[in-house]
Amino acid sequence: MATPLAITGASLLTAAGPGGDAAWEALCAGRSALAPDPDPELAGFSPVLTARCAPIDPAGLGAGRRDTRIMDRHTHMLLACAADSLRQAALDAGRPAGGGRLEGEEIAFFAAMDMVDPRDGDIMPAVAASAGAEGRIETSRFFAEGMGRIPPLWPLVMLNSTAFSQVAIRFGLRGENALFSPGPEATARALAEAADSLRVGRARAALVAGVSAVISPRALARHLREAGEGEGAALGEGPALGEGAAAIVLEPPGDFPGGGAPGGAASSATPLGFLTGCGSATARKGREGLRRAVRAAAEAALG
Repeated sequence: MATPLAITGASLLTAAGPGGDAAWEALCAGRSALAPDPDPELAGFSPVLTARCAPIDPAGLGAGRRDTRIMDRHTHMLLACAADSLRQAALDAGRPAGGGRLEGEEIAFFAAMDMVDPRDGDIMPAVAASAGAEGRIETSRFFAEGMGRIPPLWPLVMLNSTAFSQVAIRFGLRGENALFSPGPEATARALAEAADSLRVGRARAALVAGVSAVISPRALARHLREAGEGEGAALGEGPALGEGAAAIVLEPPGDFPGGGAPGGAASSATPLGFLTGCGSATARKGREGLRRAVRAAAEAALG
């Protein structure tokens, strides 16, 4: 990376708890958040290990009653991380009592999101109303009666762009933006686009965020299909899946006194660190392949 970028805000949400300190303490202690999942909907995948994030009250994020109708837990996680990182960077101008250092048009927003699954509770009444005498779904019954049982806002919940838009609206982010999905490469793409936007001057700050899928039978089935059959058994752990979200705020170092030196800026915008390099690598199946890929990516970034 030719020009280092200042990190002025950072937030992390994992099953270990909110904030980077909780994740770091768990990592240093060798404490895993994975545990057998008691959800009966996942019983067919037994044994299943999951690391779920604690529920978040959307009212505490400033979401109105109407907005919560088209929000799911992935939106809550994304909003929480975005709010924390923008607050650290003193850029939360979109909040009711806000007043950030920059205008909304000057702040870019790039995010990575996984697949969004339908909420079964929203469609089960339609399925029940569409079943014929033998319990099979009949198309004619669905269009005549079942379709009317689906909540009108239900399709919006399944669009990952809905969560992206909720964050942009909530914080008044009106600069350059893009949403990438799915897969881990989406996060790298979001970060690369943010860095490019800052380097060429299209934005003066950029929020980069990412959020996982919410654990569900569909999410777990996708995970197993992508990982390949039998991989869990080879590892001796069975299938495992986690939830989480993260966000950082990047800014050009020249915007701070001293040309990017952390010491001279205002306390509300003092850089937490600097992004000076990046790297990527493809992991082969299994723990050893992942370990080698992480090492190779880190060496490329540090080099």
